[in-house]
Amino acid sequence: MTSTADAEQEGRIAAATTHVRDAASQARDTAGHVVEVAVERVSEAVSTAKDSVGEAYSTAAEKASDTYNVVSQRASEAYAAARERAAAAGEATRENVKEYPAIAVIGAIAVGAVVAALLPRSDREAAWLGPIGAKIGDVTKTAFASAKEAGIDALGDAGLNRDAARTQVDKFLDAALGAAKAAGGAAAASVRKPA
Repeated sequence: MTSTADAEQEGRIAAATTHVRDAASQARDTAGHVVEVAVERVSEAVSTAKDSVGEAYSTAAEKASDTYNVVSQRASEAYAAARERAAAAGEATRENVKEYPAIAVIGAIAVGAVVAALLPRSDREAAWLGPIGAKIGDVTKTAFASAKEAGIDALGDAGLNRDAARTQVDKFLDAALGAAKAAGGAAAASVRKPA
């Protein structure tokens, strides 16, 4: 009996061992399949993420390029418009100076006097030029009075009196102011123009 019982027990052990081997092999195959599926899914997710990042970068680069081009074009247009308006204002000023040369000279002298009055006088200048300055001041006053009298006489001979001269100056200043306003308005409008 022992030999039959031993043989039966060995058969059971062999069957159990085969069963355990089969279960282990099946578990290994299942685990391998699970790992393959997981690796495939991770690979797909990485590929999708990579594509999304690439698309986002490409879109951002396109938008940045488009924005740069729009800003560059607007700046160029604004510069061209401002330059055009400045040229027109300069031409209008030249025409006014040609039409009213005496007024232009008087205006230039007035601007020069204002600038000279605004410049500070230094101590060294006062020490070196003090005595000469008084003489120059007297001579300048006399020359200015003579020039003023001669100018008034010349204007009178040309048929221009104080009222006519004032009208000419007003006309000149209105034209210059209009040209400056037009140039500024055009520059502002070109900057605000939609792309």
